[in-house]
Amino acid sequence: MIGEQIIKNTYRTLMTRGSKGCYVYFCDKGLENYFRDKLMPSLEMPKVNTKLSLQIEPTVNDEVKFIDYLPLYSLKAACEVFGDFQYAKEDGWIKVVGYGKLNRGMYVTKAVGKSMQPSIDDGDFCIFKANAPGSRNGKIVLVQHYNYYDSENAGRYSIKKYTSESKYDETTGEWKYEKTVLKPLNYDYDPIVIEEEDGFKVIGEFVDIVK
Repeated sequence: MIGEQIIKNTYRTLMTRGSKGCYVYFCDKGLENYFRDKLMPSLEMPKVNTKLSLQIEPTVNDEVKFIDYLPLYSLKAACEVFGDFQYAKEDGWIKVVGYGKLNRGMYVTKAVGKSMQPSIDDGDFCIFKANAPGSRNGKIVLVQHYNYYDSENAGRYSIKKYTSESKYDETTGEWKYEKTVLKPLNYDYDPIVIEEEDGFKVIGEFVDIVK
């Protein structure tokens, strides 16, 4: 009886200490099936919707702005504020933690559509940073485009993977801009091809999703 209690306590300790998970190997097939049957209901539990737990405030004190909270903008408002330097009122302030030091060039906007799945879902709150240094090639960006249409975002705004393509001119010995391709991650959607350098503006570089 004492030995049985020790074994139960040992397994209870081992199976509750794993911070990310626990693997158990069974030598006995019958015992494995027994545990599998007992664990199956918990494996089928519905996923928790973390979007419902996000803390969004209509306004916050200046002391916590860009320290604990970032402004939440619609896609149109973000493009106005960080693209054309126009004033647009934020939809609120959203609390973000665990993303490093925040600054006034960072903001949050809500993704629309499914073209960036599986990385970004429809309705995800995405953190962007404006005027990010370095090359944008291969990065996910928020773009405002004037002469191109994106059905997901009222035509003029897109969250896509940025790729810039140049062509070598043998006559001048220089690389010349050829086109920019805004690529969706979901293969059910077509890329947006921009062939004019002044036909679009990158508003921000994707940082992460608020969780």
